[in-house]
Amino acid sequence: MKALKAFFRFDRERFRLRNTAPYLLAFFIPVLVMLIIFMQRGIWPFGERCFLRTDLYHQYAPFFQELKLKFSTGGSLEYSWNIGGGTNFWALSAYYLASPLNILTALCPQKYIIEFVTLMILIKLGFSSVTMTYYLNRRHLKHGLAAYPAVFFGIFYALSGYMAAYQWNVMWLDCIWLFPLVLLGLERLFKEGKGLLYSFTLGLTILSNYYIAIMVCMGIFIYCFFLLGTEKVMRVDFGKKFAKFAGYTALAVVFSSMYLIPYISYFHMTASAENSFKFEWYSYFSVFDMMSRHLINVDVHTGLDHWPNIYCGVAVFLLLPFYYLNKKILLREKIGYTILLVFFYFSFSTRSMDYIWHVMHIPNSLPCRQAFIYIFLLLVMSYRGFLGLKDRSFREITLVMIFALGFVIAAEKLQTDTEYYHIYTFYVSAVFMILYVLLAYAYRKGRIYRDILVVMLLTLAAIESCINTGVTSVPTVNRNDYTSFDSGTRAIMQEIREGEGDPNGFYRVEKTTLRTKNDGAWLSYPSASTFSSVANANLTTFYKYLGLESSTNAYSTTGHTFFTDMLFGIRYSVTRDALDVDNALYRLYDEQDKVFVYRNNYALPLGAALIQNIDNAWSTSGNPLENQNSLARLFYPDRPLFINATGSYSKKKKIQLSADESGYYYAYSPRSGPKEIEVVHGDFKKTFSNLNRSITMDLGYVEGGTVISFENVEKDSTKTLNLNLYRFDEEVLPEVYHAMTKAPFIVDDYDDTHVNGHITLTESATLYTTIAYEEGWSVTVDGKPAKITPVKEAYISVPLEAGTHDVRFRFRVPYLTAGIVLTLLSGAVMLLIAVLARIGELKKERQDAPDEVPALPVADDEKKPSYADDDDFVFPYSP
Repeated sequence: MKALKAFFRFDRERFRLRNTAPYLLAFFIPVLVMLIIFMQRGIWPFGERCFLRTDLYHQYAPFFQELKLKFSTGGSLEYSWNIGGGTNFWALSAYYLASPLNILTALCPQKYIIEFVTLMILIKLGFSSVTMTYYLNRRHLKHGLAAYPAVFFGIFYALSGYMAAYQWNVMWLDCIWLFPLVLLGLERLFKEGKGLLYSFTLGLTILSNYYIAIMVCMGIFIYCFFLLGTEKVMRVDFGKKFAKFAGYTALAVVFSSMYLIPYISYFHMTASAENSFKFEWYSYFSVFDMMSRHLINVDVHTGLDHWPNIYCGVAVFLLLPFYYLNKKILLREKIGYTILLVFFYFSFSTRSMDYIWHVMHIPNSLPCRQAFIYIFLLLVMSYRGFLGLKDRSFREITLVMIFALGFVIAAEKLQTDTEYYHIYTFYVSAVFMILYVLLAYAYRKGRIYRDILVVMLLTLAAIESCINTGVTSVPTVNRNDYTSFDSGTRAIMQEIREGEGDPNGFYRVEKTTLRTKNDGAWLSYPSASTFSSVANANLTTFYKYLGLESSTNAYSTTGHTFFTDMLFGIRYSVTRDALDVDNALYRLYDEQDKVFVYRNNYALPLGAALIQNIDNAWSTSGNPLENQNSLARLFYPDRPLFINATGSYSKKKKIQLSADESGYYYAYSPRSGPKEIEVVHGDFKKTFSNLNRSITMDLGYVEGGTVISFENVEKDSTKTLNLNLYRFDEEVLPEVYHAMTKAPFIVDDYDDTHVNGHITLTESATLYTTIAYEEGWSVTVDGKPAKITPVKEAYISVPLEAGTHDVRFRFRVPYLTAGIVLTLLSGAVMLLIAVLARIGELKKERQDAPDEVPALPVADDEKKPSYADDDDFVFPYSP
């Protein structure tokens, strides 16, 4: 028992308030700053707004909602029918939901998912400040009162311009707060040969988000060369140390296998797998322009101009020169850090290096995603400059102030881009610089104690970071607008699930107007749309054939026709407005809280057996409406489904066409035409956007003889309108439907990863389904494995003989079991290393323990912790 207590000995001294207080401040100051901004913005619970920005609005919140649903219902984490017509949810989770903290979603009520994600952002910002503070203090042997100055730099790491721009990317933040611990572990590995901290934190980084982790790994590789060039210890037994580095790195990679290996096997299905680029060595911007982005209140950039978001407190304009003036810092270290900063400048400004850093892609918005590494290095240098403050003369401080203020004056003169720089940007930056210099003067003159200096520094840091984040970040939307109509939709969806004639039958649901392309995930219904970085590229191409919205990482039913709704089995359509139901195509199913749900009378089942060879016979070389005609004519060749009403027309600005007969009309404008077209006829007026994504325009019902007006309303566009107008033949659709459902696949039951059903054939045919084709699906026919054939590389088909067959589809994430086993094994190895290290420490303690002698009395002034005057570059780590 005594040995066991010694093994699990708890170091109470380390957790005393005087030692933990700096880290509590490091956590709560950034969180408090964010809460103040939330109060000012009226973010819930301080108002009716919510912090949903860009992809957090369109992707992350819905995906967290889907994760919550799976935890609540016990659903499989491998697959989801609520996203994109069916999606490998494990691969999606590898990018968006892999953070171990996300398991707390299980405890969050469904209606508070938005607040849960917001809370995760706050917690991870706090963690970032803590780990940065911890890194600086551990690296420089600071503890007690001496540990407080590092909090200043932790705050600016957590509330940097990078975080102001990207803090809504909640899945990236794990890598940001883990990065200081990874480098701390790396330094410990090379200094002491202890690699467990490095291996575990790097493994957790890769597991949490493989994408940003790739940049972390690139940063580690570069930092190794820095250590090699600046530390004598690195040149002693380098081969042995590098072998340990390689081994612990491999252990970290294996630790992430449960997500990494399955995703690698899925990666080729995404658009990101396409890689075409020629190296172009030209610069986006100058050094001066980049340095200007260190000023306060410079608007963050998330677009395509490649500007880095690198603000991390204007004090760096003062502390960085102090770093270079500090004679106690070795020249080779200064040279090493300077090379690193120059390297990162070229990484931001040079197109080819930008391409390499972003995993062999030029980023589609959200530029310079590796900038947090640059910010980290800059703050480390600034902290080293701060440690030498007591040695700076008044003349040096004055010269540095003149340099900093001179830069601000020059930037005010030269930076004329009002999109990012405002007049108060320069004045506010100058004010904070002067305040920091006044504190430096007062401290050097002995007018204030160091304790008071630290308090004032932390106060200024909180104010400055609050101003910058408040001005440049945290946009909001009305929470009620985002969740409006949710209760009505959920109620009707529950009614459908409970009231379907065949409760096990498969169906899909879509909104006529999507709020996001992941509404199915948010509202928990099986949809056919998605916006995701792991979207199946083959489905994107398939949707493009049909005139449905498709882009690099998204596809949706926007641009749908009655035929595409039938094809994808969209049995229910959700709308906020009552529709014209004077036809035999659909009927009102229910209405609650101003939500209308219509039941489509002609929605295909999940699968049907067909004689026709769709893959070869279907022509997809025409415009989308002609492609739909080509497919429909395979089953009903007598008449076209879409009748070309007036031929093809081309004009610069405006076209007016007359509807020859009453009916539902559709128009198509090619991708080369304008992105936005306004259509007017009678009381109908609508602007169609994103037409460069091959979207068909649904013009609704048009009375015969009505003039339809098309106008190019794209801003500053001179593109030519090229239009094809079609009238939909309502009588043809039922004929096509009946021809395609002569041998339907009847779903007996299904869940997240299984679809079981039966089918009866009078002759040999092919079972075509709208189950997305990807590795992981297997099928058995009458208990025997059957061959899967992809249709246009997008959907699953299975050849069948005549007779009645029991057909079972099953999905398993490829290599998931192997990945989990490898993760568990590597975790066990890490645990074993930790246990052996602890045993070794206990043995060493017993061997080194001196004979007991009476303790000498300690004077009161010796008990009070003092500041370590350590300005040397060392890596001191206690056991």
